Formats: sequence, C-alpha cells, structure tokens
Amino acid sequence: MPTVAGTVPSYTATVWYGLLVPRGTPPAVIETLNREIAKALAVAERLAAVGFQPEPTTPQAFAKYIETEAGKWARVVKEANIQTD
Repeated sequence: MPTVAGTVPSYTATVWYGLLVPRGTPPAVIETLNREIAKALAVAERLAAVGFQPEPTTPQAFAKYIETEAGKWARVVKEANIQTD
C-alpha cells in the first residue's frame, strides 16, 4: 500500500492541540484565556522533556491554522478516495 506522501504530492502532517470556546464567547474572555494559557505554556522545558513543543499563538492565527488543516485533510480524503461507513 503506498504511503499518503506517495499518493498526495507535497503532503505533510503534524499533531496539534488547541483549546476552543463556544461561538459567541466575548472577545475579552478569549483574549484573557489566550494570555493565561500562554503563561501556562511557559513551562516549556518540562513539556519538551516529554516530547511536546508548545507554540503559543493568537486566536486569529489558530483559527486560520484550523481552516488550513481542514482544507488539507479534505484534499487527502478526496484524492485518496477515502470512504466513510
């Protein structure tokens, strides 16, 4: 069976984690959460010791990243003709 990289040109995949809030959450709450989460991620040395690489970002940049990832995986599903049950 060919690899995804062998089937879909310029394929890359990464694992990411993020926190999402319900639609309509006030921007001030989102900014506070973002600021406090970034502070929590300052423990990067401890996370790096177990293989994590924190990359704090802005809510807007993370939304764009999710959009890009969704498009990329939709393309993989389409080009590989993956069917769901």
